[in-house]
Amino acid sequence: MTNEAYKAWIDAMPIDDVRRRIERLEQKLADLHVLERLYTDRPRPDEAASEASGDAAPEYTGNEI
Repeated sequence: MTNEAYKAWIDAMPIDDVRRRIERLEQKLADLHVLERLYTDRPRPDEAASEASGDAAPEYTGNEI
């Protein structure tokens, strides 16, 4: 797209349409932030199992004989 075509496209686009699109994108971004927070805050299956047993399993280092 040439610079002149881009300017004409911007000039022809109604500002209300642009604002609506921006609002929609901001709402989608807010939803993604919520999903990200839920994902990072959720308990992982391996963590939940070790918490339920009351003690953590010893970690294998490969040097035990």
